Amino acid sequence: MKTLINLSLSLCTLAAITGCASNTELAPLGPVTDEFTTQILTDGTKMFTYRIDMKRGHPNAIAADNRQWAQMNNSHSNSRRASEPSLLELHMVENVKLRLQQTGYCADNYYELSRMVMREHAELRGECHEGANAEDKLKFPNKK
Repeated sequence: MKTLINLSLSLCTLAAITGCASNTELAPLGPVTDEFTTQILTDGTKMFTYRIDMKRGHPNAIAADNRQWAQMNNSHSNSRRASEPSLLELHMVENVKLRLQQTGYCADNYYELSRMVMREHAELRGECHEGANAEDKLKFPNKK
């Protein structure tokens, strides 16, 4: 009987952990525009820029402003809470991963060079770990 109870508890715990782990989908952001641009330098360095923009006056941008304002005015807010990424920033990071996976541009991950997050737009600039080969130069030509 004791073994049956322990087994049941173990299965319930496993189900709870599995349920939480699979729930990684971000809340919808709403209408946005985005742009993924690539640049291969003469030395073969592969660079990229990803930019995402929300419509001016977007409710999520206004909510982020209100949240930041409340945190600045709350004398009890801690530094961890103030540094939590916005929904826009979370979407930007996920979209970069998706674009790199879809295009195959950075096969071996990337270095983040800069990240800018504002109320209605965000931008991430990166450099691929690997250099460009002849196929990359054909597939990802620099825009003039």
